[in-house]
Amino acid sequence: ETCYQSEVSSQSWWEADLGSDQFIRDIVVFFKELEENDLLLVSVKDTHGNNVTETLKADKSLKSTWEAVNTLARYVRVETVSLKRAKRLTLCRVNIFGPQVWPKPHLLQTLVSDAGESCSDSCTRHNMTCEYNFFPLINNKMAFKQNSINCTEYHDVEMYKDVFPSYVQSKDNGFVAGSCVTTKINELLSCSGRHTSYLRLCPCRHYRKGQVALPVELYFKTYI
Repeated sequence: ETCYQSEVSSQSWWEADLGSDQFIRDIVVFFKELEENDLLLVSVKDTHGNNVTETLKADKSLKSTWEAVNTLARYVRVETVSLKRAKRLTLCRVNIFGPQVWPKPHLLQTLVSDAGESCSDSCTRHNMTCEYNFFPLINNKMAFKQNSINCTEYHDVEMYKDVFPSYVQSKDNGFVAGSCVTTKINELLSCSGRHTSYLRLCPCRHYRKGQVALPVELYFKTYI
């Protein structure tokens, strides 16, 4: 396999620009074996260059995989840090996986429901339909920011409620008003859930009568 080297530096880097914020599911990086005391770091950044996840650290093997990154981002940056001396960053391949979803993500229209309103009702009120397959695109911290929702706190929970992702309007289950909550239990993502304490983040899309959406693998990008 062909690999590519950077200039000699104590902190060499390579970056993929996806063109706009895209949903990233998994990242796989293939590289030359690291020497002792060397680090390979992967940063996932939004359009403004801000990190949207914790920095990912590779192990010493020739391939590192990060599954369920599950965030919206524009840039994926790979860099090497050598604690001993300047050296080259040698990359062989970087795979960035998108979501397993259909319809295409650009059809997503995110709405914020009224308190006590389901996503089905909220989307219908705006002449759209709630698209269940789009929930993974908005079940993350970045989605609140992109929809101009200021979260005083953020929680990603394993709780058996079918109203997340949501903005907490009034205190409930230990969540203070102003909190943003997502769920780790994908099976509980629901178009029908509702609760008077929550404003739901809803994945809507325009549709034609009788149209049906099926989940498929949408895209897969390979860099280098």
